[in-house]
Amino acid sequence: MNSPTEVATTMSLHFGALCDPIVKQLEKQGFVIPEKDGERFQMIADAITTLKLHDILPDSTVGKSHQKLMKQISNCIHSRGAP
Repeated sequence: MNSPTEVATTMSLHFGALCDPIVKQLEKQGFVIPEKDGERFQMIADAITTLKLHDILPDSTVGKSHQKLMKQISNCIHSRGAP
Protein backbone atom coordinates (compact mmCIF):
# COMPACT_ATOMS: atom_id res chain seq x y z
CA MET A 1 0.00 0.00 0.00
CA ASN A 2 1.40 3.37 -1.01
CA SER A 3 1.19 6.23 1.43
CA PRO A 4 1.53 9.90 0.57
CA THR A 5 4.85 11.43 1.44
CA GLU A 6 5.61 14.96 2.43
CA VAL A 7 8.85 16.69 1.68
CA ALA A 8 9.99 18.95 4.46
CA THR A 9 11.57 22.13 3.20
CA THR A 10 13.19 24.82 5.23
CA MET A 11 13.28 28.49 4.58
CA SER A 12 15.54 31.03 6.19
CA LEU A 13 15.60 34.77 5.84
CA HIS A 14 17.95 37.47 7.07
CA PHE A 15 16.57 40.84 8.05
CA GLY A 16 18.55 44.05 8.21
CA ALA A 17 19.78 47.07 6.32
CA LEU A 18 22.53 45.18 4.46
CA CYS A 19 20.53 42.03 3.62
CA ASP A 20 19.20 41.11 0.19
CA PRO A 21 15.49 41.86 -0.33
CA ILE A 22 13.10 39.19 0.95
CA VAL A 23 11.90 38.26 -2.56
CA LYS A 24 15.47 37.73 -3.75
CA GLN A 25 16.33 35.60 -0.71
CA LEU A 26 13.25 33.46 -1.31
CA GLU A 27 14.03 33.04 -5.02
CA LYS A 28 17.54 31.81 -4.19
CA GLN A 29 15.91 29.10 -2.06
CA GLY A 30 13.44 28.06 -4.75
CA PHE A 31 10.36 29.82 -3.40
CA VAL A 32 8.06 32.32 -5.05
CA ILE A 33 5.76 34.88 -3.53
CA PRO A 34 3.18 37.18 -5.10
CA GLU A 35 4.76 40.53 -5.98
CA LYS A 36 2.41 42.65 -3.87
CA ASP A 37 3.00 40.42 -0.84
CA GLY A 38 6.75 40.60 -1.34
CA GLU A 39 6.61 44.39 -1.40
CA ARG A 40 4.42 44.50 1.71
CA PHE A 41 6.66 42.12 3.65
CA GLN A 42 9.75 44.09 2.64
CA MET A 43 8.15 47.33 3.85
CA ILE A 44 7.36 45.70 7.20
CA ALA A 45 10.91 44.32 7.56
CA ASP A 46 12.38 47.72 6.69
CA ALA A 47 10.12 49.41 9.26
CA ILE A 48 11.26 46.99 11.98
CA THR A 49 14.90 47.65 11.07
CA THR A 50 14.38 51.43 11.10
CA LEU A 51 12.72 51.35 14.51
CA LYS A 52 15.54 49.19 15.88
CA LEU A 53 18.27 51.45 14.49
CA HIS A 54 16.64 54.47 16.16
CA ASP A 55 16.36 52.67 19.52
CA ILE A 56 12.57 52.79 19.47
CA LEU A 57 12.11 49.00 19.68
CA PRO A 58 14.07 46.85 22.13
CA ASP A 59 15.82 43.73 20.82
CA SER A 60 13.21 41.44 22.39
CA THR A 61 10.41 43.15 20.49
CA VAL A 62 12.43 43.09 17.26
CA GLY A 63 12.92 39.34 17.63
CA LYS A 64 9.21 38.73 18.22
CA SER A 65 8.32 40.99 15.30
CA HIS A 66 10.63 39.06 12.98
CA GLN A 67 9.12 35.76 14.15
CA LYS A 68 5.62 36.99 13.36
CA LEU A 69 6.77 38.29 9.98
CA MET A 70 8.41 34.93 9.18
CA LYS A 71 5.15 33.15 10.00
CA GLN A 72 3.20 35.44 7.66
CA ILE A 73 5.75 34.96 4.89
CA SER A 74 5.82 31.17 5.27
CA ASN A 75 2.02 31.09 4.98
CA CYS A 76 2.22 33.01 1.70
CA ILE A 77 5.05 31.33 -0.22
CA HIS A 78 5.07 28.25 -2.38
CA SER A 79 7.79 26.24 -4.06
CA ARG A 80 8.74 27.11 -7.61
CA GLY A 81 6.64 25.12 -10.05
CA ALA A 82 3.74 24.69 -7.60
CA PRO A 83 0.43 26.40 -8.36
